[in-house]
Amino acid sequence: MWEINLSWQIQGFLASLLCGGAICIAFDILTLCVGRLSKQVIFIFDILFFTLVGFFDFCLLLVFCNGEIRGYIFAGEALGFLICKLTLAKLYIPLAHKLGFYKLKSE
Repeated sequence: MWEINLSWQIQGFLASLLCGGAICIAFDILTLCVGRLSKQVIFIFDILFFTLVGFFDFCLLLVFCNGEIRGYIFAGEALGFLICKLTLAKLYIPLAHKLGFYKLKSE
């Protein structure tokens, strides 16, 4: 039976935090790029994006958990996404709005 030690689990959790932040930034960039297209095109882009995210999650699980599903990996990704959305996104979304790439919901 293949076992992983605590340091490998911590490394996997930290990697999943980074991946969650990267997913947040990539999703915001996708939103900026396709935000003005039709709903059908946005739907197709969303399906493609989350298919790629699923593939990268699978690769992350292969590297750190030998392909076994571990809850701390998904919790780390969700936490990384949330941290990025609550901190970094507050900086670059208004900047994208000022540059004309993105319309804020309040307008």
